[in-house]
Amino acid sequence: MESHVYEPKYVMWYEKDFAADTYVSRVMRSLHRHFYRALIIASCFNSLRPFLPNDDSQLWIFADAESLDQWIAHKDVVMHKFTLTQDGKHWQHKRILADWQMMLDAHQKNVEKGRKGGNTAGKGRPSGSAQAQPKPAQAQPNSDQAELGTVTELDLTILNLTELNTTQPNEIQKRDDTKDSQTEVREQPQEQKRQAGGGSSLKATPKTVEATATPKAARHRPVLSADEYDQEQVAKAVAELAADMAAAKKAEAKQ
Repeated sequence: MESHVYEPKYVMWYEKDFAADTYVSRVMRSLHRHFYRALIIASCFNSLRPFLPNDDSQLWIFADAESLDQWIAHKDVVMHKFTLTQDGKHWQHKRILADWQMMLDAHQKNVEKGRKGGNTAGKGRPSGSAQAQPKPAQAQPNSDQAELGTVTELDLTILNLTELNTTQPNEIQKRDDTKDSQTEVREQPQEQKRQAGGGSSLKATPKTVEATATPKAARHRPVLSADEYDQEQVAKAVAELAADMAAAKKAEAKQ
C-alpha cells in the first residue's frame, strides 16, 4: 500500500514533546507555533501524505496563514523543522515519518486480520448445491378454519338438542293421548252405570282428571331453530327439557 493512499482517522500528537522542544518554545513565537502545528497536521491529510509540497502557493494555505505574504515573512523560522527530500519536491519531517510508519503498519495488520477472519469463516460454509435447501413450510390451518370447525361442532350440538326438544313433547303427547283413550275406556262402564241409575253423565272424578292432566309447558313448548340458539339459549333449553321430563315422570307416578 502506498503511503498516500492510506488516510488516518487521527494523528499521533505528543503535546509534552512539542512544548519541551527548545526551538519551538524559545525561538518560535505564537504565530510560528501556530503555523508549525498546522503544517504537522496537514502532513497527514494532504494528497502527498506524509509529505508536504515544496510550493508556497499551497504551504501558506496548509499553514493557516492570512496571506501568502505573511507566510513568506515567517516561512524560514517554521520550515527550519522540516527538510527537503532528495528530489527537492517535497518537505518531510523526521518525527512525522516515524509516527506515520507506525500507523500504517497497524492499519495493514488490521486489514490482514480481517481477511484471515473472513476466509476462516467462509471455509465452514457449504457452497453450490451442497447448501442445505430450506424445507417447505407446512400449511397451517388459519384462524378462520379453526373458528369454522368450532362453529360446526356447536351447530351439531344445537341440532341434536333441537331434535331432542322437538321429539320429546311429541312423545309426551302420544303418552297423553294413550292415557286419554284409556281413561275414556274406564269411564264408559261408569257412564253406563250412571245412565242406569239416572245419574248425570257430565261429572268426572277428580282422580281421572288429575291422571289425564299434561303439563302445559310440554304441550305448548315452542320449537326454536338452530340459528336462534347461542350458548345461553342452549343451557336454557336443556333446563326446560329436564323440567318437562321431571313433570312427566311425576304425572306418571300419580296414576
